[in-house]
Amino acid sequence: MFVKVMVGRGDRTLPGQWEYYIRRHPQTKTVLLHLGGMWDGYSAIEVARKYPQVYLDTSECFELSLFRAALRTVPHEKILFGSGFYDHFTECSLSFFDSFPELTAEDREKFYYKNAEKLLGMEE
Repeated sequence: MFVKVMVGRGDRTLPGQWEYYIRRHPQTKTVLLHLGGMWDGYSAIEVARKYPQVYLDTSECFELSLFRAALRTVPHEKILFGSGFYDHFTECSLSFFDSFPELTAEDREKFYYKNAEKLLGMEE
């Protein structure tokens, strides 16, 4: 089981506010959506760094410096691709990763699908 948490879109969605539940439920994998969002993305990175069961989703993450901080701080196995557009894949969401020449093909595979497969217990 895992929980997806909407973070970064208002005063009741700050990542640190969810830390209480994350700490109390260490066996429950938690995905912080939108890489913490516009309000407090760096706090989402810190929560993901501190707790092994916390993952970060890249949907609607458009701040390059925030994603660079995640790449430096969080194991790449804990970053999941998300487009933020439920009805179709968008080139914009995929091309976001083109801004990071340091990403290897292996990193991209992890972000695009391998990390999700592992989270969902679907890896071969």
